[in-house]
Amino acid sequence: MASYISVKPSVTINCRSSVTVDEGKDFTVDEGEDFTVDEGEDFTCVCRGENGNPPADVTWYKDNVQTGTREKEEQTLTRSNVNVTDDGTYKCKAQSHTLTEEKSIVIKVRPNAKPNVTGITFEPNPVEVGKTVTITCVESEGVPEPSYITSHNGEVVGSKKMFTISVKRSDQGPYTCVAQNKLGSHSATANLTVVEQRSTTKPPSTSTPTSKKQGNGEDTTTDDDGGGGLSVGAIVGIVIGVLVLLIIIIIVVVWRCKLKESKFCR
Repeated sequence: MASYISVKPSVTINCRSSVTVDEGKDFTVDEGEDFTVDEGEDFTCVCRGENGNPPADVTWYKDNVQTGTREKEEQTLTRSNVNVTDDGTYKCKAQSHTLTEEKSIVIKVRPNAKPNVTGITFEPNPVEVGKTVTITCVESEGVPEPSYITSHNGEVVGSKKMFTISVKRSDQGPYTCVAQNKLGSHSATANLTVVEQRSTTKPPSTSTPTSKKQGNGEDTTTDDDGGGGLSVGAIVGIVIGVLVLLIIIIIVVVWRCKLKESKFCR
C-alpha cells in the first residue's frame, strides 16, 4: 500500500471587477480585506489552493453557505450585474485530505446614485491676467463615476473634475459644471474674477527744487536731481559776476587814461 506525506495547501485570492478588467488591473486580496464594486458591475474572484499534497479541493462559500462546485486547486467565483444582495463575506476553502487552509474577503456593493454637484471652486480667485487658475467641480459621489463638462460663455473649457487654464481677461465670468452618469445629471455655477497683472517696476523719481543762500545774500534755486552739473541759478550768478568785472575793468582803464592821458587811450 502506497503512502504519502500530507502537505497543507496555500490559498491566494485574486479579484477583478468590470472596471479593473477595462484598466487591465488585478486586485490581490489579503485576509479579511474589502473589495468594493459598483452596482451593475461584474466581478470575478479566482481562488487557488496550491502546493497541497494530495492536490487540494477548492470550494467557495458565501456567509458560510457553499456556492458553486468543488474543483481541484482552483475555483472561480463570478457575479454579474451585482446589486446589494451580493454584499457579504466570501470564503475560499482548500482541503488536502485532512489538512485545510482558507481565506475570506468582504464584497461591498456601492448602490447607484445620481451625481450631485455642490459647487465650483477656483484657486486662486481673483486671479491675475497671465497666471494659471485651477478649476474644480465639487461633487458628492455619484455611482457609477460621472463624467464632467465645464463651460464658460457657452463654450466647453474642461472635461475633467479638476483642470487648469492660463488666464486671459475674457476668462472672467460664470462657469457651469455638469456631472452626469446613467441615473441623471446635476450642475452648479460660480464666477471667476480676473484682475490686471500687478506692476513690478518702480515709478520714476521726481526732483524737488531747493533754495540755497549765496554769500551775497541772494537766493538761488537748485534742482535736487542727484546730478553733478551747475544749476541755472549758479550759471546766472557767474554770468552777472563776469559782466560786473568787465564793467569795473573798463571804468578803471578809462579813468587811468584820462588821468595820465596815456597813448593807449588814443
